[in-house]
Amino acid sequence: MKKSYLFGMTVALLGAFAVHLPALAASFDCTNASSPREKLICSDPVLSDLDTQLGRTYQERRSLLSQRGVELLLRSEQSWLRFVTTVCPVDAVRPKPEWWSPKECLQRQYNNRLKQLSMVGQKQGPFVFNRIDIFAVGTSSVDNVATPGFSTHHVGYPQIDNLDTPMTDAWNKQAVKKISDGDCGDDGDIDTDYEIGYANENLISTSWSNSQYCHGTPHGMWWGSVENLVLRPSVHKLKPNDVFGGDDRWIPKFQNLVWQALSQQEWSPPKGQEDIIKAQILSAVIKPAKWGFVADGLQIGFSAYEGGCYVCTSPSISSNDDLLTA
Repeated sequence: MKKSYLFGMTVALLGAFAVHLPALAASFDCTNASSPREKLICSDPVLSDLDTQLGRTYQERRSLLSQRGVELLLRSEQSWLRFVTTVCPVDAVRPKPEWWSPKECLQRQYNNRLKQLSMVGQKQGPFVFNRIDIFAVGTSSVDNVATPGFSTHHVGYPQIDNLDTPMTDAWNKQAVKKISDGDCGDDGDIDTDYEIGYANENLISTSWSNSQYCHGTPHGMWWGSVENLVLRPSVHKLKPNDVFGGDDRWIPKFQNLVWQALSQQEWSPPKGQEDIIKAQILSAVIKPAKWGFVADGLQIGFSAYEGGCYVCTSPSISSNDDLLTA
Protein backbone atom coordinates (compact mmCIF):
# COMPACT_ATOMS: atom_id res chain seq x y z
CA MET A 1 0.00 0.00 0.00
CA LYS A 2 1.57 3.25 -1.14
CA LYS A 3 2.46 5.74 1.59
CA SER A 4 3.86 9.18 0.90
CA TYR A 5 7.32 10.33 1.92
CA LEU A 6 6.62 14.00 1.22
CA PHE A 7 3.90 14.23 3.83
CA GLY A 8 5.35 11.62 6.13
CA MET A 9 8.36 13.73 7.01
CA THR A 10 6.10 15.91 9.19
CA VAL A 11 5.36 12.93 11.37
CA ALA A 12 9.03 12.00 11.49
CA LEU A 13 10.04 15.51 12.51
CA LEU A 14 7.54 15.70 15.34
CA GLY A 15 8.78 12.42 16.73
CA ALA A 16 12.45 13.33 16.16
CA PHE A 17 12.84 9.74 14.93
CA ALA A 18 12.43 8.56 18.52
CA VAL A 19 9.67 6.10 17.67
CA HIS A 20 9.56 3.30 15.15
CA LEU A 21 8.31 4.52 11.77
CA PRO A 22 7.52 2.72 8.53
CA ALA A 23 10.35 2.63 6.01
CA LEU A 24 9.04 5.66 4.13
CA ALA A 25 8.20 7.72 7.24
CA ALA A 26 4.63 7.84 5.99
CA SER A 27 1.77 10.04 7.16
CA PHE A 28 -1.00 8.72 4.92
CA ASP A 29 -1.81 5.87 2.63
CA CYS A 30 -3.45 6.21 -0.73
CA THR A 31 -6.72 4.61 0.34
CA ASN A 32 -7.25 7.67 2.52
CA ALA A 33 -5.73 10.35 0.26
CA SER A 34 -7.71 13.57 0.65
CA SER A 35 -5.62 16.64 -0.21
CA PRO A 36 -4.90 17.61 -3.85
CA ARG A 37 -1.20 16.82 -3.39
CA GLU A 38 -1.88 13.42 -1.84
CA LYS A 39 -4.22 12.52 -4.67
CA LEU A 40 -1.73 13.68 -7.30
CA ILE A 41 1.14 11.61 -5.84
CA CYS A 42 -1.01 8.53 -5.44
CA SER A 43 -2.57 8.77 -8.89
CA ASP A 44 0.64 9.23 -10.86
CA PRO A 45 3.00 6.22 -11.20
CA VAL A 46 6.07 8.39 -11.84
CA LEU A 47 5.53 10.61 -8.80
CA SER A 48 4.63 7.61 -6.68
CA ASP A 49 7.85 5.85 -7.63
CA LEU A 50 9.95 8.97 -7.04
CA ASP A 51 8.29 9.44 -3.67
CA THR A 52 9.22 5.89 -2.69
CA GLN A 53 12.81 6.33 -3.91
CA LEU A 54 13.17 9.54 -1.97
CA GLY A 55 11.98 8.03 1.28
CA ARG A 56 14.25 5.01 0.90
CA THR A 57 17.28 7.09 -0.08
CA TYR A 58 16.82 9.46 2.83
CA GLN A 59 16.77 6.61 5.32
CA GLU A 60 19.77 4.89 3.72
CA ARG A 61 21.88 8.04 3.67
CA ARG A 62 20.85 9.02 7.17
CA SER A 63 22.24 5.72 8.47
CA LEU A 64 25.74 6.70 7.26
CA LEU A 65 25.99 9.75 9.50
CA SER A 66 26.89 10.59 13.07
CA GLN A 67 24.19 11.86 15.42
CA ARG A 68 25.27 15.43 14.68
CA GLY A 69 25.16 14.67 10.97
CA VAL A 70 21.63 13.28 11.30
CA GLU A 71 20.53 16.52 12.94
CA LEU A 72 22.02 18.61 10.16
CA LEU A 73 20.48 16.39 7.48
CA LEU A 74 17.11 16.72 9.19
CA ARG A 75 17.36 20.51 9.02
CA SER A 76 18.19 20.25 5.33
CA GLU A 77 15.17 18.05 4.75
CA GLN A 78 12.89 20.42 6.63
CA SER A 79 14.19 23.27 4.47
CA TRP A 80 13.58 21.27 1.27
CA LEU A 81 10.08 20.22 2.30
CA ARG A 82 9.07 23.83 2.95
CA PHE A 83 10.62 24.83 -0.36
CA VAL A 84 8.98 22.18 -2.56
CA THR A 85 5.58 22.71 -0.91
CA THR A 86 5.81 26.41 -1.80
CA VAL A 87 7.18 26.28 -5.36
CA CYS A 88 5.03 23.32 -6.51
CA PRO A 89 1.51 24.30 -5.36
CA VAL A 90 -1.00 21.70 -6.50
CA ASP A 91 -3.97 24.01 -5.98
CA ALA A 92 -2.25 27.26 -6.91
CA VAL A 93 -4.33 30.37 -6.31
CA ARG A 94 -2.29 32.47 -8.70
CA PRO A 95 -2.62 31.47 -12.38
CA LYS A 96 0.44 29.72 -13.81
CA PRO A 97 1.76 29.66 -17.41
CA GLU A 98 0.21 27.01 -19.65
CA TRP A 99 3.48 25.06 -19.81
CA TRP A 100 3.69 24.69 -16.01
CA SER A 101 2.14 21.76 -14.17
CA PRO A 102 2.39 20.64 -10.52
CA LYS A 103 3.32 17.14 -11.67
CA GLU A 104 6.33 18.30 -13.67
CA CYS A 105 7.34 20.70 -10.90
CA LEU A 106 7.25 17.94 -8.27
CA GLN A 107 9.04 15.53 -10.58
CA ARG A 108 11.86 18.01 -11.18
CA GLN A 109 12.23 18.79 -7.47
CA TYR A 110 12.18 15.11 -6.53
CA ASN A 111 14.94 14.33 -9.04
CA ASN A 112 17.02 17.27 -7.83
CA ARG A 113 16.66 16.12 -4.24
CA LEU A 114 17.63 12.55 -5.11
CA LYS A 115 20.88 13.84 -6.63
CA GLN A 116 21.55 15.92 -3.54
CA LEU A 117 20.89 13.05 -1.16
CA SER A 118 23.20 10.79 -3.17
CA MET A 119 26.10 12.91 -1.86
CA VAL A 120 25.16 12.49 1.81
CA GLY A 121 27.59 10.14 3.54
CA GLN A 122 30.06 10.36 0.65
CA LYS A 123 33.37 8.75 1.57
CA GLN A 124 36.58 10.23 0.20
CA GLY A 125 39.93 9.26 1.66
CA PRO A 126 39.70 9.18 5.47
CA PHE A 127 36.61 11.40 5.54
CA VAL A 128 32.86 10.91 5.47
CA PHE A 129 31.14 14.03 4.13
CA ASN A 130 27.66 15.13 4.97
CA ARG A 131 25.81 17.40 2.56
CA ILE A 132 23.89 20.42 3.81
CA ASP A 133 21.23 22.09 1.65
CA ILE A 134 19.52 25.37 2.45
CA PHE A 135 16.51 26.55 0.46
CA ALA A 136 14.76 29.91 0.46
CA VAL A 137 11.90 31.21 -1.65
CA GLY A 138 10.27 34.59 -2.26
CA THR A 139 7.65 35.97 -4.60
CA SER A 140 8.31 37.28 -8.09
CA SER A 141 6.22 38.78 -10.86
CA VAL A 142 8.16 36.84 -13.50
CA ASP A 143 6.63 33.68 -14.99
CA ASN A 144 9.16 32.63 -17.65
CA VAL A 145 11.38 30.88 -15.10
CA ALA A 146 11.61 27.32 -13.77
CA THR A 147 9.50 28.24 -10.73
CA PRO A 148 7.04 30.81 -12.13
CA GLY A 149 5.96 33.41 -9.60
CA PHE A 150 8.86 32.71 -7.25
CA SER A 151 12.44 33.72 -6.60
CA THR A 152 14.56 30.84 -5.35
CA HIS A 153 17.85 30.52 -3.51
CA HIS A 154 19.62 27.21 -2.94
CA VAL A 155 22.98 26.53 -1.33
CA GLY A 156 24.59 23.10 -1.02
CA TYR A 157 27.84 22.68 0.89
CA PRO A 158 29.83 19.79 2.46
CA GLN A 159 30.78 19.10 6.07
CA ILE A 160 33.20 16.49 7.40
CA ASP A 161 31.04 14.24 9.56
CA ASN A 162 33.18 11.42 10.94
CA LEU A 163 35.95 13.39 12.68
CA ASP A 164 35.78 16.18 15.24
CA THR A 165 39.18 17.86 15.45
CA PRO A 166 40.44 21.46 15.20
CA MET A 167 41.53 20.64 11.63
CA THR A 168 38.13 19.33 10.49
CA ASP A 169 36.37 22.15 12.32
CA ALA A 170 38.48 24.69 10.44
CA TRP A 171 37.70 22.99 7.11
CA ASN A 172 33.97 22.87 7.86
CA LYS A 173 33.92 26.57 8.72
CA GLN A 174 35.76 27.36 5.49
CA ALA A 175 33.11 25.47 3.50
CA VAL A 176 30.33 27.52 5.08
CA LYS A 177 32.10 30.70 4.00
CA LYS A 178 31.51 29.77 0.35
CA ILE A 179 27.82 30.62 0.72
CA SER A 180 26.92 33.69 -1.35
CA ASP A 181 23.81 35.85 -1.52
CA GLY A 182 24.42 36.74 -5.17
CA ASP A 183 23.66 40.07 -6.78
CA CYS A 184 19.95 39.79 -7.59
CA GLY A 185 18.47 41.26 -4.44
CA ASP A 186 15.06 39.77 -3.71
CA ASP A 187 14.07 38.93 -7.29
CA GLY A 188 16.17 36.21 -8.86
CA ASP A 189 17.24 32.57 -8.81
CA ILE A 190 20.58 31.77 -7.17
CA ASP A 191 22.25 28.39 -6.82
CA THR A 192 25.52 27.32 -5.18
CA ASP A 193 26.68 23.72 -5.37
CA TYR A 194 29.84 21.67 -5.08
CA GLU A 195 31.63 18.44 -5.90
CA ILE A 196 34.49 16.94 -3.91
CA GLY A 197 36.96 15.63 -6.47
CA TYR A 198 39.63 14.22 -4.20
CA ALA A 199 40.53 13.95 -0.55
CA ASN A 200 43.32 12.41 1.48
CA GLU A 201 44.71 13.06 4.95
CA ASN A 202 46.57 16.15 3.66
CA LEU A 203 44.33 17.74 1.02
CA ILE A 204 40.68 18.21 0.08
CA SER A 205 39.88 19.46 -3.43
CA THR A 206 36.41 20.93 -3.95
CA SER A 207 34.89 22.32 -7.14
CA TRP A 208 32.23 24.99 -6.63
CA SER A 209 29.60 26.04 -9.16
CA ASN A 210 27.50 29.15 -8.93
CA SER A 211 24.64 30.33 -11.09
CA GLN A 212 22.24 33.20 -10.87
CA TYR A 213 19.47 34.63 -12.98
CA CYS A 214 18.25 38.05 -11.96
CA HIS A 215 14.64 38.15 -13.10
CA GLY A 216 14.05 40.50 -15.98
CA THR A 217 17.62 40.38 -17.32
CA PRO A 218 18.42 38.91 -20.77
CA HIS A 219 20.22 35.83 -19.44
CA GLY A 220 21.69 34.20 -16.39
CA MET A 221 25.31 33.92 -15.32
CA TRP A 222 27.42 30.92 -14.36
CA TRP A 223 30.85 30.71 -12.84
CA GLY A 224 32.95 28.04 -11.25
CA SER A 225 35.91 27.87 -8.91
CA VAL A 226 38.15 25.29 -7.29
CA GLU A 227 39.25 25.32 -3.68
CA ASN A 228 42.20 23.17 -2.64
CA LEU A 229 42.77 23.26 1.11
CA VAL A 230 45.90 21.77 2.65
CA LEU A 231 45.07 20.32 6.08
CA ARG A 232 48.46 19.99 7.74
CA PRO A 233 50.23 21.56 9.53
CA SER A 234 47.37 24.06 9.38
CA VAL A 235 44.42 24.54 7.05
CA HIS A 236 45.47 26.86 4.22
CA LYS A 237 44.89 27.33 0.52
CA LEU A 238 47.17 25.27 -1.69
CA LYS A 239 50.33 26.97 -2.92
CA PRO A 240 52.51 25.72 -5.80
CA ASN A 241 55.37 24.84 -3.46
CA ASP A 242 53.02 22.48 -1.57
CA VAL A 243 53.13 20.31 -4.71
CA PHE A 244 56.29 21.15 -6.65
CA GLY A 245 58.76 22.46 -4.11
CA GLY A 246 60.31 25.88 -3.77
CA ASP A 247 61.48 26.83 -7.28
CA ASP A 248 59.78 27.47 -10.63
CA ARG A 249 61.39 24.73 -12.72
CA TRP A 250 58.07 22.84 -12.82
CA ILE A 251 56.25 25.63 -14.69
CA PRO A 252 57.33 25.05 -18.35
CA LYS A 253 56.99 21.27 -18.04
CA PHE A 254 53.54 21.60 -16.49
CA GLN A 255 52.41 24.08 -19.16
CA ASN A 256 53.63 21.73 -21.87
CA LEU A 257 51.68 18.80 -20.38
CA VAL A 258 48.49 20.86 -20.28
CA TRP A 259 48.92 22.03 -23.87
CA GLN A 260 49.55 18.46 -25.00
CA ALA A 261 46.38 17.33 -23.24
CA LEU A 262 44.36 20.02 -24.98
CA SER A 263 45.82 19.06 -28.34
CA GLN A 264 45.06 15.37 -27.76
CA GLN A 265 41.42 16.34 -27.21
CA GLU A 266 41.50 17.92 -30.69
CA TRP A 267 41.06 21.35 -29.16
CA SER A 268 42.46 24.38 -30.93
CA PRO A 269 42.22 28.14 -30.28
CA PRO A 270 40.00 30.29 -32.48
CA LYS A 271 41.68 31.13 -35.77
CA GLY A 272 43.63 34.36 -35.73
CA GLN A 273 43.92 34.30 -31.93
CA GLU A 274 46.19 31.30 -31.47
CA ASP A 275 49.11 33.08 -29.79
CA ILE A 276 46.94 35.28 -27.59
CA ILE A 277 44.74 32.43 -26.39
CA LYS A 278 47.67 30.11 -25.80
CA ALA A 279 49.40 32.74 -23.68
CA GLN A 280 46.21 33.33 -21.67
CA ILE A 281 45.68 29.63 -21.01
CA LEU A 282 49.28 28.85 -20.10
CA SER A 283 49.32 31.79 -17.73
CA ALA A 284 46.13 30.59 -16.03
CA VAL A 285 46.95 26.89 -15.66
CA ILE A 286 49.87 27.44 -13.29
CA LYS A 287 47.56 28.93 -10.66
CA PRO A 288 46.41 26.46 -7.97
CA ALA A 289 42.96 28.03 -8.05
CA LYS A 290 42.54 26.30 -11.41
CA TRP A 291 43.58 22.84 -10.22
CA GLY A 292 40.83 20.40 -9.47
CA PHE A 293 42.26 17.19 -8.08
CA VAL A 294 40.43 13.98 -8.97
CA ALA A 295 41.17 10.31 -8.34
CA ASP A 296 43.11 9.78 -11.59
CA GLY A 297 44.83 13.11 -12.03
CA LEU A 298 44.27 16.82 -12.32
CA GLN A 299 41.39 18.67 -13.94
CA ILE A 300 41.66 22.26 -15.07
CA GLY A 301 38.47 24.21 -15.71
CA PHE A 302 37.77 27.43 -17.56
CA SER A 303 34.62 29.48 -17.26
CA ALA A 304 32.86 30.74 -20.36
CA TYR A 305 34.76 33.98 -20.85
CA GLU A 306 38.21 32.77 -19.87
CA GLY A 307 40.96 31.95 -22.33
CA GLY A 308 38.77 32.69 -25.32
CA CYS A 309 36.68 29.61 -24.56
CA TYR A 310 33.43 31.40 -25.28
CA VAL A 311 34.20 30.79 -28.96
CA CYS A 312 36.14 27.53 -28.62
CA THR A 313 35.32 24.70 -31.01
CA SER A 314 36.63 21.82 -28.92
CA PRO A 315 34.38 18.73 -28.77
CA SER A 316 35.50 18.32 -25.16
CA ILE A 317 33.53 21.35 -23.99
CA SER A 318 30.62 20.24 -21.84
CA SER A 319 27.05 20.35 -23.05
CA ASN A 320 26.41 23.79 -21.53
CA ASP A 321 29.54 25.17 -23.24
CA ASP A 322 30.75 26.58 -19.97
CA LEU A 323 33.54 24.28 -18.93
CA LEU A 324 36.63 23.08 -20.73
CA THR A 325 38.59 20.32 -19.01
CA ALA A 326 42.13 19.21 -19.71
